[in-house]
Amino acid sequence: MRIWTMGTQASLLILTAVFFRMFLLYRLPKRTFVFLWWAAVIRLLIPYSVKTGWNMYAILDKSRVYSGMNGGITEHGLQEAGKSGIAQATRSAVPAVTKAGAEAIPVPICFWLAGILVIACIFLTIHIRFLLHAGTSLPAENIEIKHWQRKHKCIRSVRIRILETISSPMTYGIMRPVILLPSGMDLSDQETLTYVLEHEWVHIKRIDVGLKYLLAAALCIHWFNPVVWILFFLAQRDIELACDEKVVKTIHRKSREQYAMALLKMEETRAVGSASNVCFSEKCLAGRLKAIMKTKSWTRGNVLGALILVILPMALFLTSPVVKGESLPAHSEAEGADTLGEQIALLARTLVGKPYIYNGNNLLGGTDSAGFVRAVYQEAGILLPEDMAEVAEKGRDVQAEDAAAGSIVIYGRDHVPEHVAISLGNGKVVHASNSRDGVKISEIGYREIWKVVNIPDNRE
Repeated sequence: MRIWTMGTQASLLILTAVFFRMFLLYRLPKRTFVFLWWAAVIRLLIPYSVKTGWNMYAILDKSRVYSGMNGGITEHGLQEAGKSGIAQATRSAVPAVTKAGAEAIPVPICFWLAGILVIACIFLTIHIRFLLHAGTSLPAENIEIKHWQRKHKCIRSVRIRILETISSPMTYGIMRPVILLPSGMDLSDQETLTYVLEHEWVHIKRIDVGLKYLLAAALCIHWFNPVVWILFFLAQRDIELACDEKVVKTIHRKSREQYAMALLKMEETRAVGSASNVCFSEKCLAGRLKAIMKTKSWTRGNVLGALILVILPMALFLTSPVVKGESLPAHSEAEGADTLGEQIALLARTLVGKPYIYNGNNLLGGTDSAGFVRAVYQEAGILLPEDMAEVAEKGRDVQAEDAAAGSIVIYGRDHVPEHVAISLGNGKVVHASNSRDGVKISEIGYREIWKVVNIPDNRE
């Protein structure tokens, strides 16, 4: 799965969550949106997806939403009439490495890698600087703190320490979490101390520090995607809102006024730009106070709505299409051809009319252009790389007019593969075109050709 494919799927999920968040933030448990942010981060970082028969791509294919477009959705983003938005931006920022790039990396890739390096260095510098400051902290020697620690035991040993260089409480560490309290905090104020420790305890139990690390990693990789920046800031805010909600419900709902006042008191003494775990600071105090005062008991309807809001977008945007396995009716005919290329061309021709499904890889149930080429070659006993740029690099270049049966025709501009087809010889190709036409036969020069390559027969 490519970077822009992961980014596009995650962006759709993020934008959906942002839309519902505008209307349902105070009507559903705050952790609902934190779960959605977890899902978005996982999509941004892990290049694999669960295959299901019910997702956005299958729905679009069945409804023919793009039936009026000359182009369709392909593995390499929205093409032709749909070539805009996130997929186009990411394709421009992160093109595939070509054979020419083996000697000199393309400028866009250098730009992308430079962005990763710069942002990663910023995060690491601030975080290392914070850890050095945290190393100067002292153990909290307080009877109330010791009593609280005895009541809140965890597999991961939680330490509570005092640090002079911070102005508000914070937590860092995953396996060995540490709660840092500012040296100026009045530890004799038992009520405020309880609120603070409970708040940080919720962060520890929910591994919020881990989510913040993942957010930082996702932002480093997808820094060119503006939707990921929205995720980066909204997720941190919702983490705090969900934590506040849990604290109010844990202690007592009637204590929310006192909790809000304690929060306000702590914010008044907060130093500007203080570094916390992964260099994040809490903002939008007014929003947090509003959420605290609106905290209420959730009904079954609220919980059911939250479950639907989490599960439905994840099923729509984070899964890949899958179909029941079937045997290829014409596979025996293809085996009767004289050469490997003829076998591949004959098999590909018999699949004309099969559906197009974005990210699909089943010849009978539906494929996109790259999935179609890989699946046909796999039927012939040859495994192709998932990245069509690697295919272009490893194959033997031929001229377009010399394309024989079974040759792979790669279309694109500026060394960026946008579409791929299988040559039938005599100036024709067969390819998974779009949601309207499915698999069809076209003239080899129906669009700009980047490369034509022959794949050697490496079958054993």
